[in-house]
Amino acid sequence: MLSFPQGCLFTLAWANLDVLLRFRLQNYKKEMRVANISHKITRV
Repeated sequence: MLSFPQGCLFTLAWANLDVLLRFRLQNYKKEMRVANISHKITRV
């Protein structure tokens, strides 16, 4: 069983990781969309 401070730090680290992953996923989706749009423009 984790002590209280360790548990707090672990929870904070996990929350930060979750936010970072979500943020990167959104950016990735945006970049993919932009790439698709620019690809269509260059192809036409």
